Amino acid sequence: MEKPARLKWVALCAQLLLLAACGDENPTLEVQVVSGIDPGTQFTFVRTELFDGVHDDSSPASFRSDANLTARVGQDFAHGLSVARFSGTPVGRYTVQVQFLKADQRLVLRRRSVIDVQGDTVVRVHLTPNCIGTVCPSPGGGAGFSECLDGHCVDPRCNPPSPEFCDGFDFCAGEMDCGPYASCADATCIERIVVSNAFSKIVS
Repeated sequence: MEKPARLKWVALCAQLLLLAACGDENPTLEVQVVSGIDPGTQFTFVRTELFDGVHDDSSPASFRSDANLTARVGQDFAHGLSVARFSGTPVGRYTVQVQFLKADQRLVLRRRSVIDVQGDTVVRVHLTPNCIGTVCPSPGGGAGFSECLDGHCVDPRCNPPSPEFCDGFDFCAGEMDCGPYASCADATCIERIVVSNAFSKIVS
């Protein structure tokens, strides 16, 4: 191989390596929602918003992107449904905010999750029916417990993969551990979550 051709080949290889490295630094973030709330009847739209850093009412963060999904009867939110994909998300900390909305844009339920993106990431956001109408932080409660999960105010980092941020949360032991609920006849354990039309709980 002649020298000029060899140099061009080396330059091409270097460019390909650089592109691969850039791809690793800008992964894709997928947001999935797990919920026992009925789509198409109890909510009509799912709005997903992505913020740089930690976003809350007292300290708003920079808005990055959003995605909207129309909810339809029969969609399988109980097993987890993909509602958004954010490509080119640099490594770092983000807040994912998911809202269930009525057809007239009235808010049904909102949940924020603080996550760290280190590569291609899938985050599962849990919106539980017994959080509808629950105000967090609770009166007299800590400001850091700003999100609702299973009727309890929790840290926005609290999720099944991160139980260390779920201080004081009452994890159930299995499908039949229904806590205050009267009936467990339709309870199903799906990926550590007990889901029914009436409730959903994280399962250890």
